[in-house]
Amino acid sequence: PGYIHAMNSAVDADLPQAQTIELQQVVGDDSQHVKSTTSEVFTVDEAIEACGYGWFQFKVCMFSGFIWVVDAMEIMVLSILAPLARCDYGLKPWEESLLTSVVFVGMILGFLVWGMVMDRHGRKKVLFVICVLVAVSALISAFAPNYAFLVVFRSIVGFGTAGAFQGVTYFVEFLPVKRRGYVLMLSSFFWTFGTMVEVLLALLLVGHYQLDWHWLLGFTAVPLFIDLLAFPVCKFIKVSCCVLCGDLLKPFVHIAIVCT
Repeated sequence: PGYIHAMNSAVDADLPQAQTIELQQVVGDDSQHVKSTTSEVFTVDEAIEACGYGWFQFKVCMFSGFIWVVDAMEIMVLSILAPLARCDYGLKPWEESLLTSVVFVGMILGFLVWGMVMDRHGRKKVLFVICVLVAVSALISAFAPNYAFLVVFRSIVGFGTAGAFQGVTYFVEFLPVKRRGYVLMLSSFFWTFGTMVEVLLALLLVGHYQLDWHWLLGFTAVPLFIDLLAFPVCKFIKVSCCVLCGDLLKPFVHIAIVCT
């Protein structure tokens, strides 16, 4: 048999009368018996509240924040791409506007899809799929040979970008209630930072080195591939505890592991 002990210590001042929770799991050959002895009933939110805000939450904040940075870069590049593509392809005003509009149409479709998919399959796996989709589509669009090719792949970028907002949802699920408003406002810094980086990148590549928009899209896609490396490298990226609620013990054991 295996035993899992999750200790809810009284280190956090918010729980002066914190109790010990013992989770005992015994697995047999043909059946599984789970026994949980607790001095009080704990919900998942109360367990997260007991853990407070620590080093784990800070690392998740950096992870989700970087997703916001690359997301903001892909949106900000639209305001630079459209005028450059107009000169390159000789676009009409409505064609220039369409190049930007298709991205937001893709985002609308993405908002309708990604939330349901993540609720069913979990944040971590779907976020990885989204990052792959956006990174590959953004890089391919940098080699667009014509206007139609560019429109199609930028719309796919928009579809994937909509799911990147779920990175913030993943972060919130590990935040204690009393810190959510303050921390989420601070996390908005990453979006602003991403737009600033994209403008500086455009000034450097297009303004200083006189490169065309193909190079700009290519360099803008580089942080997306760096973000992909975070999934296998950063071991602290765990499955969201909210997708483990089908098992009585898993969410609490999961929280005890990642927050200590």
